[in-house]
Parts: sequence; C-alpha cells; structure tokens
Amino acid sequence: QQSTPVSGMANTLTVTLNSNYALAAGSTVTMWGLVGSTTMDDYSLSVTSTDTALGDSGDWTQSTGMLVLTIAAGGTNATASCEVTFSLDNPVYTQASSTVYVEAMIQDNG
Repeated sequence: QQSTPVSGMANTLTVTLNSNYALAAGSTVTMWGLVGSTTMDDYSLSVTSTDTALGDSGDWTQSTGMLVLTIAAGGTNATASCEVTFSLDNPVYTQASSTVYVEAMIQDNG
C-alpha cells in the first residue's frame, strides 16, 4: 500500500509480510524491485514494524531498489504476520508499477 502515487512526492509504503518459518534474530528480509525512487542510498533508512520485529532501520540501495531489514532480538514466530512501513521519494516522472520481490535469509543461531 502506498500513501501517494504522485510523482516527485514522498511516498509512505506499508507492506505486510507473512512468514512460513520462525526467523531468528539476525536473519534478514530483503525486498527488491522498488525501482525509480529518488531516495539516495541510506544504510539506516527509517522503518517501523510490528513489535519492532524488523528493527527501526534498513539498508536502502537506490540503484537496485533494494531494502534489507534485519530481524531484531527475539526473532519472529512461524506464521507470523509483520507490517513494515517506510518512506521513499517517488520519481519525478510517471512510471508503471514494478514487480517487487521478497526473500528471507534465516540466521542459524544453533
């Protein structure tokens, strides 16, 4: 979900992620395909997430439209649903929606 599709404006994105597996602290969730944003690279892009399960910042790379989030202390439960909100600047020109992908890398704390 996005707050505005208007070109050149800050756009708050809300994503609901559902996991089939428990994600231990230190695991990562990567979203990519968020291309076209004018938000510059930011290794501590502000994010909010349910129970801060995905921390309070992520690693944003503009060229690939990639946001990497790290699971916070305590991890998440299997079948957990987590809402993540962050803001990116829309491009100054109109563009078609892109396909966004999500991947999790599970940290083995055993």
